[in-house]
Amino acid sequence: MFVAGVVPAVADNVIDTIRVRRLDSVKVGATRISEHITSATPLRIIDETDMSRLNIVDMTDGLNRMAGVFLRDYGGAGGMKTVSVRGLGANHTAVSLDGIIQTDVQTGQIDFSRYNLMSISQMKLIVADDFDGLQSARAACSSSTVELQTALKSWTKPSYKEFTIEHGSFDRYGVQLLWQQQMTKKWTLQAVGHYLYVGNNYPYILTNGVEKEKKHRHNNRVNTYSADIVSLWRINDNAALDVKGHWYDSYFRMPGQVIYYNPYNNERQHNRQFWTNATWSQRLSPKWMLKVRGKWEWNELRYKDVDAIYPNGEWTENYWQREGYLSGVVRYDASRWLRLSYAADYIHNDLNSNQYLNSNVDRNGLLQSLTMNVKWGRVTVNGRWLYSSYDNHAEGVESSRDFDRHNASVSMSWRIIPKEHLYLRAFYKNIFRLPTFTESYYYHLGNADLSPERSTQYGVGLTLQREMALWWRVLRLSVDAYFNKIEDKITSIPLNLHQWRTVNIGKVRVQGCDVSMESRWQINTGHNIILNSSVSWQAITDRTQKGTLTYKRQLAYMPTFTGFVSLAYENPIVNMAFSVTGCSSRWSTHEHSPSTRLPGYAEMGASLWRTISMGNNIFADVKVSIQNLANKNYCVIKGYPMPGRAYRIGVTMKF
Repeated sequence: MFVAGVVPAVADNVIDTIRVRRLDSVKVGATRISEHITSATPLRIIDETDMSRLNIVDMTDGLNRMAGVFLRDYGGAGGMKTVSVRGLGANHTAVSLDGIIQTDVQTGQIDFSRYNLMSISQMKLIVADDFDGLQSARAACSSSTVELQTALKSWTKPSYKEFTIEHGSFDRYGVQLLWQQQMTKKWTLQAVGHYLYVGNNYPYILTNGVEKEKKHRHNNRVNTYSADIVSLWRINDNAALDVKGHWYDSYFRMPGQVIYYNPYNNERQHNRQFWTNATWSQRLSPKWMLKVRGKWEWNELRYKDVDAIYPNGEWTENYWQREGYLSGVVRYDASRWLRLSYAADYIHNDLNSNQYLNSNVDRNGLLQSLTMNVKWGRVTVNGRWLYSSYDNHAEGVESSRDFDRHNASVSMSWRIIPKEHLYLRAFYKNIFRLPTFTESYYYHLGNADLSPERSTQYGVGLTLQREMALWWRVLRLSVDAYFNKIEDKITSIPLNLHQWRTVNIGKVRVQGCDVSMESRWQINTGHNIILNSSVSWQAITDRTQKGTLTYKRQLAYMPTFTGFVSLAYENPIVNMAFSVTGCSSRWSTHEHSPSTRLPGYAEMGASLWRTISMGNNIFADVKVSIQNLANKNYCVIKGYPMPGRAYRIGVTMKF
């Protein structure tokens, strides 16, 4: 699991991405205008307060609360979890942690199961571009981005400590320790350690025709460890340096897909990761701002399958990835209505393994971007040009092609009525994703001649925020319609019974609409009711070749409708929340044969939480939650059953 620090606390005119976690909220008379209402591109922000109100107990809950998102979940605490935004697939979704993009050049997908929600202070979904003037060029290289932010603890004393213990169903035990010390007035250190164990042998119902049988998932144990250290140095009012180090170690037993009359599986996976990064922020003058980021990362994946079918009784695959990254961005505030910025990034990735024809490959990338932000009266216009150049190299095999691309994005927001927070927004973006190392080089599957997979996005939307009455504190609405297309889709096709080949043949069209609503009522002093909901309609269809069985049919595992609703009641005694998340039926294949239909589902959850003052500046946060309240038996991915009803209890001591 995952913990890290934040950008150091520097004067407001130096850093505009500070995230501070406060233990006691400050009551104000007016409701602030949410960033996702005024943003020129679709945006969804979930902070720590929202996580309780929306009944979020892990990363999957948080992602499922975002309109337009579909989560591929392979079940349980250790099951892989990837995100598709607006039907474009997980490979088109980037993940950013405290402003630095996380990568996996082997598969191109980030597994969200490795992130620990206890360390996350904010989750943000950005569709297209954020147009932040201090954003790296790499941050603009994806169709959508999930930003995760961690936070420096705010406390009345120089020293702060936090101890969290968690217990849940299916032998779940977790513990986290945090120590933070203000060494000097300008220098703060933070250290965090986290451990999670889950037995994960949860029950499920196996249906075979008219027969139903109760089974348990076997070989499903999870062990994860992580450790982090963060140094935050506020050099002066105009400069700051943030340095972080992270270690992650996980061991998974993998239950595999459910197979009739064969419930056992002996696959194992061991992951280790180390990275360190630094961010230097400097205000050069009243109009010039500089930010430099650097990162070095090492990843190891060891896979083993124990089975008598292999010559030595087991099959092993070992992979090692490394990345070096350097980014610099300079911003010029030309006037009150015009802001310009230039960013340049260099990336080096390499991968080696114990596999035949996939032993040593690497890639070098150079990215440059120019960004313009114009705000004139009630109109905001943003534009970005991105240049990407990639050089590939491989030892002993044909190298993947080199690529040079120019891409652009533009967005606008118009406040329609001067005295109302009613906005019209629209955007356009074209971008691409590179072939992964697996798609380019993997034995009997890879193709070094692949072209990038290209995506184009169009969107238009309306947003509104109003304070309806003294007791109806806020109403927020957003409606977004969009059209996306993918060209040169990278697809694996069978050449014969034993060999597949990866090629560029696919075309996909996406039409969709997302509707979100938030409403908060203050029924008495200290008593608030908060309602949140969203629904998405997406037609994600294959447009590769007319006359085929898949033409104009919904892609596999992509539901037409997804949505959620949550209701929270905050009061001085004990806070409570209830939520429902669900989706319509899907198919596990593109052809939509009757046997591949997966029924829709709706999962309910509930939680209670309260902060208790223990005296002497000591506080205890207590939370009890129940997931899958109705004990629904369902699969997101065919053959990977989800857990049934489960409880979780967590206590965090702060002192």
